[in-house]
Amino acid sequence: MSLWVVVFVGGVVAGYKYELAEKSYGKRATFTETFQYGGESSYMRIEGSVKGKTEIRHVMSRHKELKDFPSICSPNATVPKNKHFKRTYEVKRTGFHYLVLEACDFGGVATFAGRIEIRNPYGFVPAIYAGLVPFEIARAFASLLVLIIFGTLCVVHRENVLKVHLAILATAAVAAADAGTYCASYLIQNYEGVPPCCPFTPSFTAALALELVQRTGSRVLLLVICSGLGLVRSTLASYELAGIVVIATCYVAASAAVLAHQVQNSATPQDNGGSLTWDVPLLVVDLAFVTWIYSALVHMIDLLAASKQTYKLRMFSRLYTVLSTFVVLAGVVTAAVTLSSLGAFRWPPELYWLQLVPLEILNFAALAAICVIWQPNARSKLLLHHDQLATTNADDDDDDDGVEMVALEQPPVDDDDRARQDDDSAAAANPSDGRRPEVGEP
Repeated sequence: MSLWVVVFVGGVVAGYKYELAEKSYGKRATFTETFQYGGESSYMRIEGSVKGKTEIRHVMSRHKELKDFPSICSPNATVPKNKHFKRTYEVKRTGFHYLVLEACDFGGVATFAGRIEIRNPYGFVPAIYAGLVPFEIARAFASLLVLIIFGTLCVVHRENVLKVHLAILATAAVAAADAGTYCASYLIQNYEGVPPCCPFTPSFTAALALELVQRTGSRVLLLVICSGLGLVRSTLASYELAGIVVIATCYVAASAAVLAHQVQNSATPQDNGGSLTWDVPLLVVDLAFVTWIYSALVHMIDLLAASKQTYKLRMFSRLYTVLSTFVVLAGVVTAAVTLSSLGAFRWPPELYWLQLVPLEILNFAALAAICVIWQPNARSKLLLHHDQLATTNADDDDDDDGVEMVALEQPPVDDDDRARQDDDSAAAANPSDGRRPEVGEP
């Protein structure tokens, strides 16, 4: 989830607290986060030094972005040449704010070295991403709550915990760590004003790494669950394990390539071409994951329905409903974001951040649903080591209570039990044993 924003308006755009090395920006440079909230502690600040005759102005538009600016040069430029200067402009009204730096020498260029600060009333996170701060706090709290609840159930039912429960617990732990690290990263950036890139801050680097692990782990977890591991099957075939390793490796490689390309673009934002080249491999691998998960889940549902394992069938059917809803909603969100990027409509600046959170919400909801459906209970081990007795009518299929199970393997019998079983068998074979003979009977 990227937090930085770099947009060119006849020059360079900056946010947070940026240290800028000496650079020539052409006739005019514009520093902005575009949209900014007004307030007592909201301001735009520039300090540093310029070469040549230069002028600086704070320009504000109430309701729309500005693409062009009239000349701000005057006969007597107010910015001292080759000397350090500092100017702070208060932002009292919400709108689109710009710091315009223009070279006023004939044929000159705007050369600047120094520092830019852009602050909103709540802190340094850009206004279009302001909603991400409370969202990440809420996501971190919710993820931690899910982890605590599921972990508590694992402790309470530790005698019946399966390996699949431990895998879910591990995935929930990584998801909680991912959300918590993002939350801490946003809070640090909002308070200190240090931009997340470039280079990446340690907290943002950790957040990106945990996000990659969490996304890969979640997909692998879904795949092995839909393959029946831990509930219907105790092991996977060697070719299935090999396939999972291959597709997971491809997903990590494709995700890392996309991330590296985004980092490169954030460092050189004027070069935004070729992103599709990097996105397509990741989309292909994601599609392969979804296809395999769906086919494995459908096969498992058919298998359980044919063997009349109604209790397990209900679990997989509920998972099918959750995943189907997830895929539909994710498709709607992706379509909306794509249409927006193509110019079909524009997000209001105050709501721009909303397009970044739906997939995070859906990912959390999917993991929470798995934790609910696959929660450990007193008969978890019975589900793996026993099959349900086949039901014969629809009424039995709908009965949630008193599920009868039959062992897949006979339990061991000790010598005393075997002797008693032999005596019982002999008595059953000789009906005269154990009763008084009737009159006339030999």
